[in-house]
Amino acid sequence: MTTDKDTPQRIGGASAGGSSRKRFVRAEPRDDGANAARLKNGQAWADFCDAIKRSGEHMLAMDIDWSELDYVDAFHYLAGVVNGGIRTAIDHADPAVPMWVHNGNGVKHSGDNADNRYLVARLDPSKTYRLFGERRNCFDMMVEISQGYMQQGDARTYATVRFDEAFSVDPDGRFEIILGGEPRDGNWLPLDPEGRQLVIRCYFLDWESEAPPSIAIEQIGHEGLPPTPVTAARMAGLLDDAAAWIESNALFWTPWMEEYHRQRKAGHFNQAQSYVGGAKDILYGNNGYELSADEMLLLEFTPPDAQYWSFQLQNNAMVSMDYANHQTSLNCRQIRIDDDGVARIVVAHRDPGIANWLDTCGRTTGLLIWRWIWTQDNPHVTMRRIKADALDALLPAETVRLTPQERRAAIAIRQRHVALRERSC
Repeated sequence: MTTDKDTPQRIGGASAGGSSRKRFVRAEPRDDGANAARLKNGQAWADFCDAIKRSGEHMLAMDIDWSELDYVDAFHYLAGVVNGGIRTAIDHADPAVPMWVHNGNGVKHSGDNADNRYLVARLDPSKTYRLFGERRNCFDMMVEISQGYMQQGDARTYATVRFDEAFSVDPDGRFEIILGGEPRDGNWLPLDPEGRQLVIRCYFLDWESEAPPSIAIEQIGHEGLPPTPVTAARMAGLLDDAAAWIESNALFWTPWMEEYHRQRKAGHFNQAQSYVGGAKDILYGNNGYELSADEMLLLEFTPPDAQYWSFQLQNNAMVSMDYANHQTSLNCRQIRIDDDGVARIVVAHRDPGIANWLDTCGRTTGLLIWRWIWTQDNPHVTMRRIKADALDALLPAETVRLTPQERRAAIAIRQRHVALRERSC
């Protein structure tokens, strides 16, 4: 049964009335003549701009008592979503000549992971593709074939494989993977008839030494040929696609933001779990935090039996805080484990001189997100809100501490790594 909450809104069609009850947006289907006319008379552009305006209204309509910094984060997020929507529509226009869309430091949304470089390409599941490049030494990659974006109601995932388990590389670190077509030996991954999107998550543990992989993709049989020329009708459709992607993000994720806010006020604590539309090998845990100037959070847990795990802070717009210039994330390679086998993390506004510090970047409220990936268990995380002057008494004597100079050197490593990651494909 379809409810009003689940009914996609049409871009360029009906009014946006009642948008706070809707979740998804679809581009209004039209014939080529109508779309060409909309482009030439400016209506397609006006509809695109109206969708951006409505997206801002969705943000402002949330039932959250936000600080001034929260508004900064919300509209910084939305500006990135506008950028991402345009790139997704334009760069994904022709799956015969697939292009990567990056969800990186400049375009962040949907609870992104600070340890990931996200690569997304559009596929035609009736065709066959070649994925090739150099593996290099990033920790691992997760390769996923999906229907599309969960914020547009396309949440189905058809394949999720760990690169190093599913594929082989040659002695020089090069690889070639075939996507779709007839089954074959070697590096091959089938395409479901609805599998229209390829997502690659590149994972980094050692930000000082790991290099991003080099990955290219091409449709077999279309090499050396140009993409289909963009007509006036198609351009109008691409503007509609971009508008739908942008407003879908605002509609879909704002209820999540509101729910996390309510959970924080209720003191609700979430155990790590899988989410519809997320990768099947990832368990996500979360909790909101609220800290005054003289308070800290002390997190304690036994590390999971997982190939990868991490903690990070996100702002109330559900995007990662500035992980390049502040230590707002820590993964299983970066976190120091105490002699008793317990991991302890301190969340604080100011540097307490503890190696395992997560910097709030001045946000008095926000989200704490953790991920267990390729895990055999799901340990519980305890969280205590304490006064800053009580911290030392609660930490073991062997707790690793950093001087201001050591902290600055650690941030410099993060800055260099993210800059390298952003330049890669």
